[in-house]
Amino acid sequence: MPWQRFAALQLAKRHWQCLPEEIPVAEQSAFQAQLTRQMALELAICRHYPADNTVGQLAALVRKEQAGFMDTHGFTHDEQQAVAVHQAHVTSVMNRVARKAPPPDDQEVVAWYQANAARFCRPAQRKARHILLTCDNDEDRAPERAQIAAIVQAVTESPGCFADQALRFSHCPSAMEGGLLGWISPGLLYPELDSCLFSLEKGQLSEVVETVLGLHLLLCEDIRPAEALDEAVALEKSRAWLTEQARKRYQQQWLSSLLTLPAAH
Repeated sequence: MPWQRFAALQLAKRHWQCLPEEIPVAEQSAFQAQLTRQMALELAICRHYPADNTVGQLAALVRKEQAGFMDTHGFTHDEQQAVAVHQAHVTSVMNRVARKAPPPDDQEVVAWYQANAARFCRPAQRKARHILLTCDNDEDRAPERAQIAAIVQAVTESPGCFADQALRFSHCPSAMEGGLLGWISPGLLYPELDSCLFSLEKGQLSEVVETVLGLHLLLCEDIRPAEALDEAVALEKSRAWLTEQARKRYQQQWLSSLLTLPAAH
């Protein structure tokens, strides 16, 4: 059946990054065991529990999200529709099951938030401008080093001219904005640039930084210190996370008992 072929392909791609027939012989038994259990569960869901009125919308979403995958693997139009309806049926039932999970109470939410408060802090940020000189000959960067040295001298002598220098000489797309990158959080830039930027004080110009892209200059215009998220917002996010975890556990418990159902419900 189309949904069974789809399940086999998805499982192989997700866990083995290959087609089912390409899974190593030593791992075929694990694949088959996992696939057999998954298909048995999906079949039991569809036999014992009817779909609800969300199935049409869910099926359309599956078709949209999986069209490329199913086209690539040769599913016909009718087969794609059959897969979408099957997947939507399973999803609609699992959504109903999830909604039955007991929600976290206020005390649990507060306790979890207090134990994980660090998750709800906006990290320190830097407002930065950037100049990039790419190199025509990566083995001989002398011309670019001379040019960026001249830029450093100009900015050192006239700190307010960084934007003009970026507009005139930078090869970064930010050049049209005078090199403005805006507020940058840790981890968004290349590691060499990231560590450099977050070592700068307000108003400080960086040393020249060399990366595979070329030669860089950074200007730290302002610093925004780390700040805790508003507590009410953080508590709502905590509640949402705990609710999602509770629903996943409830679904797993429900699935574990599903295959023992004696008859259709």
